[in-house]
Parts: sequence; structure tokens; C-alpha cells
Amino acid sequence: NNRICKNKKKLLYELEYNQLVLGIHGDSVPWGAVRAWTYGYFEKEGQKELTIREWYRDMRRKAAVIVRKYIRPQPWLLLRASQQLQEEECSIGMHIRETDKTLSGGRLRIGINLYLDQLLKLVVKPIYKIGSNFDEYHMKKQYKDTIFYVATDSSKVIDEIMETWPTYIVDRIRTQSSAIRSNSSEAVFVTAAHTHHRTNTEVLVDIYTMSQCSILLHGRSAVSEAVFYTNPDVESIDLDMDVSLTIRQEMQWF
Repeated sequence: NNRICKNKKKLLYELEYNQLVLGIHGDSVPWGAVRAWTYGYFEKEGQKELTIREWYRDMRRKAAVIVRKYIRPQPWLLLRASQQLQEEECSIGMHIRETDKTLSGGRLRIGINLYLDQLLKLVVKPIYKIGSNFDEYHMKKQYKDTIFYVATDSSKVIDEIMETWPTYIVDRIRTQSSAIRSNSSEAVFVTAAHTHHRTNTEVLVDIYTMSQCSILLHGRSAVSEAVFYTNPDVESIDLDMDVSLTIRQEMQWF
């Protein structure tokens, strides 16, 4: 309802490509741009006293204020996102970023087995029988009606989940069935099937659907972070951060 936005032809700001790149990826931006991950610049900003979790918390808080003030999704987009999940359902989101993830920012590609391990720890409890292993599982009471929403850019991820994950998990999986996904390390936005409007729409639907979840399992990705910008109350379980802590624990700022 902002009066400025009613004139769609009015140009609010015009930024050149190099300005946008600096704003998103640069390590010395005077206006303190929000970043989806540290890009290795965490120490350069003189914030060694912060933990990496505190750094993300501050970025998300700043971004949430901006999103609330300026972002107005079209009603049809919100409707499409709401149709992915039923309002009465408790839901846990999983954003599994694959394809070209490791090309920037020192991020790690996380195997989906880690997502499954974390999910099982969260929602099921083993039932022990004398003379047997922990081979039977019951859903914890608070998660007995939980739906698991999976957003991913990889068709291989969906195939592996459906073929190898336990049936009692697979039966509760929801995803955008018609979404364009890559079957290689090539990102969706450079595949032949890609069109800007369709890809952008599908990503936004994923973001707004995951923002309805109570918990999000994720790695370092701008899409994952956008969920917290949209709804700061979603609980974050950052698998990328946990893997990074294990691999790079000698670094003093972790």
C-alpha cells in the first residue's frame, strides 16, 4: 500500500552491476549490506568478538526489518505457497542446496544422509527390545502429525530421498512436484528448461512455504536465509555450520 509503489513506472533506485556485486559480495560496504553468509570476511569486519551464530542472528534481524518494510508478495504467490501445506499441520522444512553450492563463499555440500540423521534425532525415538537393536522407531508425540517439506534444486536429491529414506518419513514428504530441478552440478538458472519467471516463482514459493514451518534444516544458502528474513520465528538447524565447526574448529572465530 506504499504510495510510491503504486507508480510502477517510477524508478526508485538505479544501481550498476558492479555496485550490486559489491553490495552483496563485498567485504567493505559502507552501508552494512546484509549477507547470506560470511564470504570469508567475518574477521575483516573487526567482529572477532562475535560468534558465527551471533553474526547470523544480527544479519537475519536486520534483513527481517527490511523485508517487513519493503517486500509485498502478490496474493497469488502467497496462495500458492499456502497450498503446499495445510494450516493445521505441524511442519519441518528442509532446504537441500546442491548443484554449484561449493563455488562461492567457502560453503560445503552436505550429504542428504546428514539431513536424515538430524531429522531422525529430532522427531523419532528408538524402541528397545531385549535381544535386539534399536530397530523400531516411534514418532515423538509432538511430531506425530508432522509434515516434512523439502526444497531442493536437485532432482537426484528427491530421487534419493524417495528411494532410501524410511517409509514413515517418505510418506510425510511434501515438495513442489512440478518444479524445475537440475540432474547435474549445473545450477537450475543455467539449464535449458529454465525461464526467469518460472524459476523465480518456484524459489519464492519454496521460501514462503518454508517460512510457515516451525523448524528449518538447512545449509548456507541465500534461499535458506530468505526464510528467516521472512519469518524470524522459524527455528534454525544449520547443518553447514555444524559441519564447518567440525572441519575448521581450529579457526579462532568459530
